[in-house]
Amino acid sequence: MAGLELSQELVDWAATTLGWRPSHVHDASWDHAESAVAQLVADDGRCAYLKAHRQARKHRQERAALEARAPSLPATPTLLAAREGSPPALLMSACPGARVGVADLAGVARVPCHHGLGPRNWLWDGTEGLCVIDFEHAQPDVWFADVNRLVDESWHADPGIEDAFWAGYGRRPDAHERRLGDALRVLYAVGTVAWGAEHGDAPFEAQGRAVLRSRSAPGCGP
Repeated sequence: MAGLELSQELVDWAATTLGWRPSHVHDASWDHAESAVAQLVADDGRCAYLKAHRQARKHRQERAALEARAPSLPATPTLLAAREGSPPALLMSACPGARVGVADLAGVARVPCHHGLGPRNWLWDGTEGLCVIDFEHAQPDVWFADVNRLVDESWHADPGIEDAFWAGYGRRPDAHERRLGDALRVLYAVGTVAWGAEHGDAPFEAQGRAVLRSRSAPGCGP
């Protein structure tokens, strides 16, 4: 499994904990080999996920997030059990839906994204134009990822700003792109809540929670 194997010992532990034995074990790992994930499926359709991290720190962080933060957030996995022995592992419930940002994302390609594109990262000299700073989170993503902060930090206060943005952009997003944008806003909001809580930034955390309250979160899937 992407260079990091889930042993039969862990699968047996998961089966004992669940109270049912999976008839199918599917690899659901990423290629980076920092963790191994297996989808456990029973003949009657029951499903769970088993995950092991290469680094103990990441195991502790994910367990802490699932225990302390996830229960208060919509559409997140439930931590069914955690194993702290050797090797450690997490057993989680399944969530409905399909991954956002993998495969061809229904024909939407990834492009270079800033991932923090909003007024707090803009500089304006009053004459020549706009300068964008803070590229520490830049990475490929679907293009709507760089609209998230504009929606929640600027447009909600004045719809005219959104109209002006799309006029300058050259077109408005279609219905599919709007749905994709809503899903990305929820993912971004979850990260905002977690980051704000970890760093003691109450206004930033509150912003993320406001977005979650305003949107019905789509399912995150296997």
